[in-house]
Amino acid sequence: MFLSQSQTIRSSPCYFTHLELPTEIDPKNVSKRRKPFSSISSNAACHTVDMILPHELWEVVKSSITPESLQTEYHKVTMTLLEVISGDFFNYYIKTGNIFLLSEGRPHIDNRFSLKDGILRLELDKPTYERCGLTGRAIPSLGRKHIKSRYVIELNLRLAQMVRGKKGFDRIVWAFTRVLNEPVKWLFYDFHRGQKSRGEGTTCPIEHQNSVLCECILSIQNIPNAVVPIAKSSGAMKDQDYQEQLLEWLGLLSMDSPRVQTTDKVDKYICRYEVPCMSTQDAEDKAAPQQLVHVQVQGLMMSRSIISLFLQLRDSQKDYWFSLSAKSFEGNAYSILCTQGRETLVWELD
Repeated sequence: MFLSQSQTIRSSPCYFTHLELPTEIDPKNVSKRRKPFSSISSNAACHTVDMILPHELWEVVKSSITPESLQTEYHKVTMTLLEVISGDFFNYYIKTGNIFLLSEGRPHIDNRFSLKDGILRLELDKPTYERCGLTGRAIPSLGRKHIKSRYVIELNLRLAQMVRGKKGFDRIVWAFTRVLNEPVKWLFYDFHRGQKSRGEGTTCPIEHQNSVLCECILSIQNIPNAVVPIAKSSGAMKDQDYQEQLLEWLGLLSMDSPRVQTTDKVDKYICRYEVPCMSTQDAEDKAAPQQLVHVQVQGLMMSRSIISLFLQLRDSQKDYWFSLSAKSFEGNAYSILCTQGRETLVWELD
């Protein structure tokens, strides 16, 4: 997915948070209002998840980090909006089920649709919005010039009045029949996959559509002799320059760059990058080489699966550190670094 020139030029703010995780976290009752879980849950789905962890920690968790345990199966399907709110698909998946849908298109440029928790979100340009005849609101331009007006419409399809014969629902059907009537490519994820039964000899509605079953790609890359500049003292973590350099170091690790290895002999004229230096003078905080593992998951990863993965790494870390980074379909990204103990660093890019 390529970004337009206007998106690449506009600088993205980065928000940093330094916190301590609670001693006990209930996996079945995670507070999504507190970081880092609020950062994860604010992005419903991500297309890339990167994990950097020491080789010793990977040996502990590798048997449990598999595509099956991460619940990475999803579908690619081509449907019209009218098919989404019609027939068995509407009754089975939206009225009584729980699914996630995301259409194709570039964020903030093309007409895009998404469905989460029964709420259908339509992001439209001004001409399409005026032709639909549905009530929505304008998307703030944040003071940027030469930006075309865009509008968003949110429809709660689980309401009791969202049935055929009701005036409001019939208006939606008219808009999806006359205006938004072109076939759209979707990413489809069923949260209740394998939990609901339709009886013997019957199939799920998604199997009657033009769908393709997909699975996230899990790749593993070893990074030998990597210089790890993570300080053990909290004093070094409060240095703003060190925080920025640490995020850059994590980015290079995610790209499997040789610049972070002790064996790198690149000419300084070609690359002047240096591993971050810690402000503290403690002997225990000197950067030391380690054997690291870079685990990457590409596909449709839901936020609840990422939270489960984060908790799994945290419960197994003991005396090790690890980082988890993700990139969403909306262009947002975040990185979480858990050091030894409960100390956690969070970077969020909008």
